[in-house]
Amino acid sequence: MNFFKSALILVALTFGVNQAVAVDELVYNWGPADTVAHHSVGPGMTYAKIVFPSKPLILWWVEVDLKNEYAKIEQAQSRHSVPDPLRWDVMTHYRENCRPGHQVKVAWNHDFFSYAESVCIGMNVSEGEVTWTPYGRSLLSVTDNGSAEVFCADLDSHITTPDNTVVGIDYYNAFNGGLYGDCILYNRFNSKQLVEDGKYISLVPMDPWIINGDAIRCRVEEISDKPIQTSADLYVLYLRNAKLNALDGHLSSGDIVTISQSFREPKWGVAPERILNAFHGYPSIVHDGKLHDGEYNNFENGREYEKSSRVMVGISQDKTKLYVTTTEMSGSSVGVDCIELAAWMVEKGAWDIVNFDSGGSAAIVIDEEMLNVPGRGSVRPVQDAMLAVSTAPEDGTVDHITFSRPYISPSIVSRTPLRVMSFNQYDEPICSYLEGCIFKCDPPELGFVDNDGIFHASSVETTGHIIAEKDGKTAMMTVCTRPLEGIKAVRNSIFIDNHRQVVIELEGVNNGLTQRVDPGAFNWTCEPEGIVEIDSDGVVRGIAN
Repeated sequence: MNFFKSALILVALTFGVNQAVAVDELVYNWGPADTVAHHSVGPGMTYAKIVFPSKPLILWWVEVDLKNEYAKIEQAQSRHSVPDPLRWDVMTHYRENCRPGHQVKVAWNHDFFSYAESVCIGMNVSEGEVTWTPYGRSLLSVTDNGSAEVFCADLDSHITTPDNTVVGIDYYNAFNGGLYGDCILYNRFNSKQLVEDGKYISLVPMDPWIINGDAIRCRVEEISDKPIQTSADLYVLYLRNAKLNALDGHLSSGDIVTISQSFREPKWGVAPERILNAFHGYPSIVHDGKLHDGEYNNFENGREYEKSSRVMVGISQDKTKLYVTTTEMSGSSVGVDCIELAAWMVEKGAWDIVNFDSGGSAAIVIDEEMLNVPGRGSVRPVQDAMLAVSTAPEDGTVDHITFSRPYISPSIVSRTPLRVMSFNQYDEPICSYLEGCIFKCDPPELGFVDNDGIFHASSVETTGHIIAEKDGKTAMMTVCTRPLEGIKAVRNSIFIDNHRQVVIELEGVNNGLTQRVDPGAFNWTCEPEGIVEIDSDGVVRGIAN
């Protein structure tokens, strides 16, 4: 029990989080944690991979400092041409949105896709533009000055003509097979060929799009009773039914109109000023540090307790940090429900938490590689993604080096592979596996690091540091070796021939917990000689009868 408590404290110290929030309903019990990676992936972006062996559970945790001038969170839709209904997987979202001065560092799915309507459920905002519906049960928003909020979304959007005639915009774009509303604004996310009868007004935006900010000026290009198709920079306001003639006599080609986008007073939460990107939460799980009554327990007849792979996102109490947690459900990791994952996130500092899509969609991608095993065994295309983007200038000069994790706690007489990484001045990785480092253990009783970068813990329980040095730059890792008692072979006899090989399986006891021991940490002899041979990894091969 003492080790379990220590492990939890260690993880908390590793992340530098606030004290845990005591909420009776928010509980999890996963056993001790092993942080196998914890390092920067970009400016203000910290990544960690954490394993709970006794569960077993694997999760990926990313923290983004929204106040970092080079860190940006974006909502990305699956289309870069208009119209185009193509859906991408998350690796493609990552790749297609990378360009000089705009490098995606991490990508996650958001989705919550409606097959019937071919759109994402609820309101979403990409660079100030609404993708479809103007409302939703909860919205995780990020402003252009780096702050976040979660609130109940209800957008008031309207167009104003030069003579101050005002017409409300009911929806943006359209869903598969039909239309909602009598005034629809088709923007750069339109995936529909426009063919319906009605009034078409083509617009060219003159200002950047924003919500809860200044109105956006648009120039009227054409007014027609025949369909006008959108393009990447040509938007179309479509009027029909009760609003078909709402702008007759109030508008001419060449006029400058304004489009206002502002939230009505939310039922709960606070709608901030100048929202640039936002993601529909389905539903809100935690609000103000506790389970959100009426949201978390109103999730499709109990889906909050469904065991699955997940992506869940939270923000800090001061609204400046974004936390994204991803899990997988595989042979190596069990599924978790929304409540226990939210409990873990609250303990790490999350104050408001929303649920993104789960199951086969759940994905985290770094360097175009999907890190988790997809819930259905294959990578699923998704409608949209959340991107953590670096806007830092390109820089290939090494500024500093670090270990891939700041702390390890191996048992005595064990071997642990080490990884050193190099970074530029913006905390962007340059080399993820830095070679040619010189290692030193302090104190020497800690053990030694061999030429392959593997740390060999001594037989003495102690605490110290491993220092790596290359080209005048140094990195330091804290090491605390743990005692191990009762080391023994799992099997006391083996039967092999000269065609097979067997790894000697060892186990020992640490604080009452039985764990596997690395046979490669020991020196082996054979009696009598000439019957078997044992290599440095503890692998036995038969050589004679």
